[in-house]
Amino acid sequence: MVKKILLGLTAILISSGAIADELWQKLNTGAAMSVVLQQYPNAVVDSAYNANKIYDSRVTLSNYELFEKNFKVNFLFKDEGLSNVNLSFKGDKTENDALFKKVALGLKSKYGEPLEVNNRDALGIKKIVWTDSDKTITMLSIGQGDTTVSYDSKLTKEINKL
Repeated sequence: MVKKILLGLTAILISSGAIADELWQKLNTGAAMSVVLQQYPNAVVDSAYNANKIYDSRVTLSNYELFEKNFKVNFLFKDEGLSNVNLSFKGDKTENDALFKKVALGLKSKYGEPLEVNNRDALGIKKIVWTDSDKTITMLSIGQGDTTVSYDSKLTKEINKL
């Protein structure tokens, strides 16, 4: 009961703008699905998405150009509010390595020095984490050609702890 009350109060505060912080590209944490679809008219509600204990629903944008590469963007919702934005790129290893460096430099110029840098070259895993007042940005490269950048709301993480 207390959790539902707190979630309700949080939703009111977010929707009123009292604690709504930008999560990604002018989209605020807690933004309604309709706001995301209005901002990105080519995005599609993923009706086949299987809700899990972290996220309830997903909207997908198939072609988001970044550094002249096409990324897939997943907008993930919890309790009808935007909670996570995940950009993913799949390519070959050479293409991925070059892109990883460009994106890392771009994120560093925007968010400053990373909080965490973890390279496990033997496993083919690279991870860089930035944080600011309202979100955590995690960049991950796994294997032969996958790069993801995840924008995760700190508010959602705290609410999930309740």
